[in-house]
Amino acid sequence: MASGVYNRLSLTASTWTTLVPTSAVPSGKYGIITVNVANTGSTAVSIRIAISANVTPSAGEYLEYNTVLGAYGVLEKTGIVITNGLQITCFCDTANVSFIAYGLEG
Repeated sequence: MASGVYNRLSLTASTWTTLVPTSAVPSGKYGIITVNVANTGSTAVSIRIAISANVTPSAGEYLEYNTVLGAYGVLEKTGIVITNGLQITCFCDTANVSFIAYGLEG
């Protein structure tokens, strides 16, 4: 059973980025993932997190949508289960936001 950090990103403004790629979980396995988001800036930001097959999610794939994260704020999403072919993507409207994904594989 693999475990550890899947990815760490520091986002630039207004860009969708793949946090956990489709290939991160081997075929026939699943990942139980935690996503931690930290606003390292002094102003509030708006974030999005989705589980999708593509880097641009559809309306029904969001875990968080335009959630406001205050200055120096933290958000943690736990127990996210994904399989091979799905990915976790993230977005922020401003720079200075860190996304980290870590978890277990089963």
